[in-house]
Amino acid sequence: MRKINLRKMPRRAWTALLEHFRPMGFQPRKLILAVSLSVLPFCIYNISPYKIGFDRTGSISCRVFLYHTRDIDPRRGRYVMFRLSRQELPLEVAGTLSGLKLVKKVGCGEGDMLSCMDGVCQCNGEPTGRPLPMDKTETAFSWMGPVPPGMIFVIGDHVRSYDSRFWGFLSKDRIEGQITRCFLTLPR
Repeated sequence: MRKINLRKMPRRAWTALLEHFRPMGFQPRKLILAVSLSVLPFCIYNISPYKIGFDRTGSISCRVFLYHTRDIDPRRGRYVMFRLSRQELPLEVAGTLSGLKLVKKVGCGEGDMLSCMDGVCQCNGEPTGRPLPMDKTETAFSWMGPVPPGMIFVIGDHVRSYDSRFWGFLSKDRIEGQITRCFLTLPR
């Protein structure tokens, strides 16, 4: 079967082709409009700094959210999105969480006073949450002092959340997005 190069078709051939389909209800302007309206949202989504995300880990109460990727300001109480590498994860969860975008709440920002002992953490004297008692294979992050520059301490909403209480500070450079709006919240 011979391939037809549509770019090399003369104008008269295009007109004849379009006239052939016109009795069947084919209208070129409507086709162009339909294609534009179906492709345009995907183009805008790829250009826009705003994206829709889904929490698949269950560590925060929000399941569907809107996040943005520009002008990120990770202040205490805001939710941020990041990835952990396989080396930063314990072996039992490395296969499932490696490369997955994680969403956590900033529990303590840079310069804030953080106190973490035996899994119990406080930021500026206020508790950031307490995880369930750890088994013998897990080690808690210990720190007493200000959060270093360029770092934040992140926590999940769920008591079983694997967060900074176990692996320590997160560099601000690792943040890929900031949650701006929650669409679906499930009760705990």
